[in-house]
Amino acid sequence: MNLDNDTKTFAWPKETSVAIKTRLVFSYRNLCLVKPRYILDVGCGTGELLTCYLAQLFNTAQVIGIDSDERSIQFANKEFSYLPNLKFFKEIPENIRYDAIIASEVMEHVENPLKFLIDLKRHLNDNGVLIVTVPNGYGCSELMALLQTLLILSGVYGILRKAKHTIFKKKSGKPIIDTLAVSPHINFFTLKKIRNVFKDCCLTETRYQGRMFLHNFICSSIIDKSEYLAELNASLGKSLPPPLVSDWMFIIRNNTNQHAPAEMIYKRNRYEKIRRFLNERQLGIQNVP
Repeated sequence: MNLDNDTKTFAWPKETSVAIKTRLVFSYRNLCLVKPRYILDVGCGTGELLTCYLAQLFNTAQVIGIDSDERSIQFANKEFSYLPNLKFFKEIPENIRYDAIIASEVMEHVENPLKFLIDLKRHLNDNGVLIVTVPNGYGCSELMALLQTLLILSGVYGILRKAKHTIFKKKSGKPIIDTLAVSPHINFFTLKKIRNVFKDCCLTETRYQGRMFLHNFICSSIIDKSEYLAELNASLGKSLPPPLVSDWMFIIRNNTNQHAPAEMIYKRNRYEKIRRFLNERQLGIQNVP
């Protein structure tokens, strides 16, 4: 992928099964159009996969990462203390109006996605943009996640992991830590449903791009063994029809001519309620001492 001359010396991350480079490039190119002074990354986790890169790419902007997990915030502030324009907090500073707000892989975790977006709008400049990425709740990524959940609940997954570690040696090296929080997916969007969420919140979608084709469990294990497969996976995510893509990326803007209700109820269908129950049950099993 061709990038601007200003970024030739920037150390872009290698592509992975979660398409971290694709997401970063998508964010960078769209943020360049805004020329932001203040960037907010909501649900940033440890900041290792997106926030720290944005602070380097936009070194004249103030970049703020927000996450409700105290351990992730402590880790991030210590890990990236060398970046003077990057700070991490548990809550959004109220004295700033942001030119760009990012909510990447967050909306599938929140109790009420409608309220979540409406709250974010309060902190956005009238001409600002929201960058939202969210899994296809009925795509390959979630199907693989469902298979893994069922294997964990049945006890089979633990046996398979032990067998794998017995046969294959673990790779050395520092792992990338996305977050230290434990937060299951509780929302599962179709493309129509996520776009209706934007509409109900009086937000206008201005750009869409698919992120990757395959993801999670067995798929990720295979793809991460080859940078070529990772690049191919991201390329397919960009070119395939949205229902076949595992993750979606959107640029959305505030419709200042309309105002969403202060209180909005988010409804889940039966499948989504069952998936939520299974994910929370799996989490309970994993946390048993």
